Amino acid sequence: MNASILLVSKRSGQTHHLLRQALRADGYGLNVVGDIETALTEARQNPPVALILESELTGQDDLALCQWLRTDPATIAVQMLVTTRTSQQRLAALEAGADELLTFPLDWVEVRTRLRSLRVEQSRLPSLEDFLHHTPDLALGANPVDILGSADLLAHDLKSPLGIIVSSTEMLRDLAEERRPPNQADLERQSMMLENILQAARRETFLINDMLDLAKLEIDAYPIRQEPVDLELIAHTTAQANAAAIERKNIHLTVNASPDLPAASGDRELIGRVFNVLLDTTLKFASGSDTVVWTLADSGGQVTAALTDHGRPLLPEYAERIFERSVQWEARQQGSRTSVAMGLPFARAALRRMGGNLTASSNTADNSTTFLLRLPLAR
Repeated sequence: MNASILLVSKRSGQTHHLLRQALRADGYGLNVVGDIETALTEARQNPPVALILESELTGQDDLALCQWLRTDPATIAVQMLVTTRTSQQRLAALEAGADELLTFPLDWVEVRTRLRSLRVEQSRLPSLEDFLHHTPDLALGANPVDILGSADLLAHDLKSPLGIIVSSTEMLRDLAEERRPPNQADLERQSMMLENILQAARRETFLINDMLDLAKLEIDAYPIRQEPVDLELIAHTTAQANAAAIERKNIHLTVNASPDLPAASGDRELIGRVFNVLLDTTLKFASGSDTVVWTLADSGGQVTAALTDHGRPLLPEYAERIFERSVQWEARQQGSRTSVAMGLPFARAALRRMGGNLTASSNTADNSTTFLLRLPLAR
């Protein structure tokens, strides 16, 4: 990745003179292109440090560029800054994968400030290893590799639900400021935005709890209550709790349970959290309009739950390593499916504490990815 900024803008080159000068002072070059196709080609051939999309997001091409950058292994690590005017545009940009939002039209002072902020976030302190030797942090990891990988992943994933909370709240405020009686369409929009806020807030809570409780599981300090659990009921409950996210991505989710499915042995609350982790990860990497299938079965002394979709694959070399802390950000930069925050390491640690296990694999024949959960039968 070179030290350049790729700007997608339809304005004349003269308007970018001040921005080019300012970026040069910070050690960046500026490459300006005028259309989406050229931008995608440039980003793939020579990935920049950041891509700035100067757009009002009035067309699907702009959103498609954001989504392409987020799914292409060559550009997945590129920081994406998008200009917006309205709260609806901001929400659309965040859902498409934008890292930062800028005001429209482009302000070179704001651009420079945001890029400096990103540079600080990505910097590495030379004395970090010595510091960690004396103050290990169990929440993020007990060594420099774990902590740096965890910090990168959390910084990226925790911002996403917060952005949706802020944008949805802004949209509700804008509607309230219009001071007119709401019609049916307005009521439906408000209901949708409130559901977005609730869903994002719950997701933020799950992410933080997974990170903290992973540390407890690793040192055997998490209290486990072993009891008979109905996995089919938990699968349906998890799907219902994530209904807004499933609908937003236009995904069809089916739960298939074998007849007379026996109860599994485990901690009901903890298993519910594991199911939420698996569905959250699947929704992040599944393709739009995909069919996701949850298959629950009795498998010779164990109960299994297999969650299958056809989105971004899991690279073979990460099939086991995605359950480790340190590999998450590295795997995502390589274009592999990964965990959402510390979700998958937490899920495997939880299942193993209950006598089960969690594995993952992708099948190139049908472009599917499956998370396979195993738990012992209840006695």
